[in-house]
Amino acid sequence: MNMKKTILLAGTKPKSIGRFIGQALHKQGWDVWLYSRHADRVEKNNWHERRCDISNERDVQHLLAEIPRVDVSVFLADADAHGVLEMLSENTVNDAIASKLTGSVILSKQLLAKKYVGEKIKMIWCAGKVSEKPKDIILYGMINAGLASFVSELNRHYSERLEAYYLPIGVVSSTTLGDGYIAANPELTKIAEPPEQIIGRIDDVIAGKALVGMVQPDKKVKLV
Repeated sequence: MNMKKTILLAGTKPKSIGRFIGQALHKQGWDVWLYSRHADRVEKNNWHERRCDISNERDVQHLLAEIPRVDVSVFLADADAHGVLEMLSENTVNDAIASKLTGSVILSKQLLAKKYVGEKIKMIWCAGKVSEKPKDIILYGMINAGLASFVSELNRHYSERLEAYYLPIGVVSSTTLGDGYIAANPELTKIAEPPEQIIGRIDDVIAGKALVGMVQPDKKVKLV
């Protein structure tokens, strides 16, 4: 039986935050599982990549059926939720809500259903600051608030099985999504942070240096 610490991460693109985090923990000896809707199957040396639509329950069941244990899950669903309300397409709304909110619920449900043996699962959601937002990211703000509420309720009702964390992050560069935002709005370069800062905060959560719930951000980083 594989007794290595195991982390489950969203994001398989070459410059995804999930891949950066996975690579850092893989060097520390972790068993790493990455998933995304368009992933190619990869299986080598405690590194696994799988195709999975996180908003599809059967996909999630198939993914977890392969994983003997999950110690940490980092949720980094990559979906665009930007645009003024009257200009948002139905597909944009549906994709953003499905990948971030629906996916969060389904993954949590299935992790609880698996009844993994071992310590509590640390579940970490990386998302924007929960606050008032400019008009062009109203959907993004709604999703952040929903995720923060979900994290709070998981800790209130399922603390015997898991620890849920909301890790506020801003624009991260160089990453696939972060660089896309910067290309559309070059001013964001001024507040972008490198992936290494996110990895450092993830390490703090894993090491037990953060309280469950809303993780206090680094004061040097301006969040969106």
